[in-house]
Amino acid sequence: MNRFFFKTITVLLACLVIVALGIAPLLSGCSSQDRDVSNVLFDFEHDSDLDRLSWKCGSLYSRSRGYQSSGEFALKVEMYPSARWPGFGFGVKDGWAGYRQLSLVVFNPAESAINMTCRIDDSRRNPPYEDRVNHRVTLKPGTNFLHFDLKQLRISGTKRALRLEDVCCFLMFVHSPPERLTIFVDDIVLE
Repeated sequence: MNRFFFKTITVLLACLVIVALGIAPLLSGCSSQDRDVSNVLFDFEHDSDLDRLSWKCGSLYSRSRGYQSSGEFALKVEMYPSARWPGFGFGVKDGWAGYRQLSLVVFNPAESAINMTCRIDDSRRNPPYEDRVNHRVTLKPGTNFLHFDLKQLRISGTKRALRLEDVCCFLMFVHSPPERLTIFVDDIVLE
């Protein structure tokens, strides 16, 4: 009985020392899935993430437990043929200066590819097509890992570099879908 008591006390004291010294994170090891959560724009783990999205006519958003790349949820985006430009998007408050890449994971459950446009604005006045980034992506069936090199993105008309400090909007949409299309989006991250 005494031996068990002393072993228990020893283990508890060792745990207290580890916590007090702040070395517990060092003992947990590193994994390839560790990331700086301050750079995560959306992981859709909370209902409040939906409140931060920009609503688009002809689009329906919901959190889904299907097709997530990490955590428990992904964003399910349903795009309807009743709209000309359905998709999803979000506003940006402080620009993206200091970051080099925007990454997101998109799952296409369809058997055929979906062609979409990623739009990034660096002007708050709803710029015309030629004064914003319009980058076309093809979502193959299954998981798509999208990476945008922010320094290489160019404005459609003038080909000037995107002003990262002024980025204010990101949209991803499809033009006049012939039928209802569904995608799942997860882990929108600035790196």
